Amino acid sequence: MKSILVVSNEEDAYPLIASTFKSGFTVERTVNRTAALELLQKKQCDLIFIDLDALNSRNSEENYKASLQAFRQLYPSVEIIVMTRPDKIRKAVNAVKAGAGDYLTYPLDAEELKLVSENLNKNLRVKA
Repeated sequence: MKSILVVSNEEDAYPLIASTFKSGFTVERTVNRTAALELLQKKQCDLIFIDLDALNSRNSEENYKASLQAFRQLYPSVEIIVMTRPDKIRKAVNAVKAGAGDYLTYPLDAEELKLVSENLNKNLRVKA
């Protein structure tokens, strides 16, 4: 069974992701980067949906590559999808350029969640 971690303070993010991926997935939630990294030290995760602000919470400057590296050191194959408000899309694109798999904007949409995860799975199969 695949495991998903949702790292967000957005009230609607976790329930929507959990209901979208209810079959064949376990979905857990933390509200910040530190808690996410602590959880990942105990349990492997296949996919992380993380709020852009939570991803870069430790760095005052936008060093997304270093922020993503903290997760990849624990699980090199983990896929990371950044979530953000529409006014921060440019920053989300920078996170994707730094190594995130994709980004989504709030409010999240179930169909868009499925599409993004399907595209990541296709890319993983092509790389294999």
